[in-house]
Amino acid sequence: MDETSVLHSADETRLAGAPPFDLIKGKLLRPLVRPGTIVRPGLVERLARGDSRPVVSVVAPAGYGKTTLLAQWPERSGQAIAWVSVDEGDNDPKVLLTYVAEALNAIEPVSKRVFDALASPASSVPGSVVPRLCSAFASMIRPVVLILDDVHLLHDSGCRAALSVLADHVPAGSRLVLAGRTEPPVRIARLRAEGRLLRSAPVTCR
Repeated sequence: MDETSVLHSADETRLAGAPPFDLIKGKLLRPLVRPGTIVRPGLVERLARGDSRPVVSVVAPAGYGKTTLLAQWPERSGQAIAWVSVDEGDNDPKVLLTYVAEALNAIEPVSKRVFDALASPASSVPGSVVPRLCSAFASMIRPVVLILDDVHLLHDSGCRAALSVLADHVPAGSRLVLAGRTEPPVRIARLRAEGRLLRSAPVTCR
């Protein structure tokens, strides 16, 4: 997925329902792997192989190369990657989920109903937005790796709850990847008990 395809798809989405804030389109772009970057083929292979677990947690301290590792994933796997770089401004469920919807929409068109719910000030996040987005994700025909980087910045309870529900609706063949400095804000214990979570150990790949 290149920058042109992301921006083109995001612009088309504006016709479906404009968000009440300005999208930072750079947050939807996968970081470039710089020449000379150390490659960890074993770690990338572990992430990219046909593992059946739909949720991946990549946890490591600052500077350990989480983003670099994930940016190398598409080059190894050839899978469609939907990327969201999380920041402090995403501690609003509708803001966060708008970026998630935009990232998925860049891979395969997302229902207009999702963007209408996101744009409406009257819509309920748990009652309307989350179910529609989960349904759109679950119904995607093409397998997608949805990566949310820096999820440790999410402290809003509504955002955490939304991600937990999204983790329950990852379609077969697709994966939800949550990267951050701490355990991701989802129901880790339950996902682990159900055998649905792959956890990557800290790495240094700078």
